[in-house]
Amino acid sequence: MSPVPARPPCPRTRSAVDVVCEVKYNGVCSHSNCWRSLGSPWINSHCKCNPVYLQTSHFVQFLYQALPTDVHVIILDMPGHGKTSRDMKADYTFVGQAKNIHHFVQAYGLDKSPFHILGISMGGGVAGVYAALYPQDLVKVSLFCPAAILSPTVSKYGQEMVKDETVPLPVTAQEIKNTQPYIVYNGREMPNWVYRIIAELRRPHNEFYRHVLQEMNKEDSKTALQARLCDIKTPTQVVWGEFDWLLDISSLDIIKEKLKSLDRIDVLDRCGHSIAMERPYKSAKVIMEFVNS
Repeated sequence: MSPVPARPPCPRTRSAVDVVCEVKYNGVCSHSNCWRSLGSPWINSHCKCNPVYLQTSHFVQFLYQALPTDVHVIILDMPGHGKTSRDMKADYTFVGQAKNIHHFVQAYGLDKSPFHILGISMGGGVAGVYAALYPQDLVKVSLFCPAAILSPTVSKYGQEMVKDETVPLPVTAQEIKNTQPYIVYNGREMPNWVYRIIAELRRPHNEFYRHVLQEMNKEDSKTALQARLCDIKTPTQVVWGEFDWLLDISSLDIIKEKLKSLDRIDVLDRCGHSIAMERPYKSAKVIMEFVNS
């Protein structure tokens, strides 16, 4: 496989533009990936970020702006999200997404030296599965409130889903507004017109979002990370928000029991599920402590 065109040079500042390039297999275009690259590519500490739950790379801009400028960061739009190509027939289970990202890593030569992979929420589940499947690529792993673990305690959001028998995908402005307290702990009250705009922006993508949720919730996918924790051999950091009401923090009990390569756990206070947005500088601090340990 080979990338088309060649991998572009990385800027040395915290600002970067999206890069979209095709990946070819045996001379045939398979898909395109979108990523951002920041910092120098020639230093030893590589941090590759796989964001985030049904979002694009722009969602973690608060975090990467808080990281030191001498750290090379590659922020990849998850398969089907942002400007990365979307195929409704593709495999969007956690294993399928991990394999898709591995294609990207191979195509652009990122596997020539071990790197540090970081994922948040859905991206955390994918990053953990990646670590289990491709340990030779990695030097360290950071999992922020990772999905694909069946928590011993049902989250507050999960309890509401069972009670209301609703599909876990907010569509209307009111549904999006009702979901925010489960995602952001210290969120500001926003006017209703903001939620109407968000709902309208999401509307063309709702079918795809629903498809991804169905793929991730397949019986063999919804605990994909949990089933592979014992296969992760790379030193791993786990970060969780103290008040995460979307993915319950009790998942840490399973991680402590099964993940033998667990190096450190960081529970961030005054923080919910949106760790990168609510506590970007604290997140950057614990990441760099782990990188330099």
